[in-house]
Amino acid sequence: MQILNYASKNVMPLTTMFSETVTHSLRILALESSFLRACGDFNAVPSDESMFKLSKYWNLVEKNNLDIRTWPTDNPIIGIGHILTSNAQKWQVMYVSIPQQDKASWANRSDHLPVTAKLKLLEQ
Repeated sequence: MQILNYASKNVMPLTTMFSETVTHSLRILALESSFLRACGDFNAVPSDESMFKLSKYWNLVEKNNLDIRTWPTDNPIIGIGHILTSNAQKWQVMYVSIPQQDKASWANRSDHLPVTAKLKLLEQ
């Protein structure tokens, strides 16, 4: 497992294909207090077994009534981009956003729509 230092933060790059290796890596990260969030293209919908395994250590950041479909960019049919927070901390989700207009304009940048969130750490 390679840990990089980026902007004074420890970052571990993960493969874009969700696998047991990624599940194992995120399990290890959850035990490290400096790793409070994980985000990206998990290639797994929330109901997948791999996401269920992660729920022992991580919480899915979500908001009610939000269309979470992120792939493919121009006409999303499934939600596989996620933000996770360590369940060792308590977070307040201020907002979660996935672009709902001009989706086709994102196709030049990525095959997935971005997921953004504003979070407030309530308890360490």
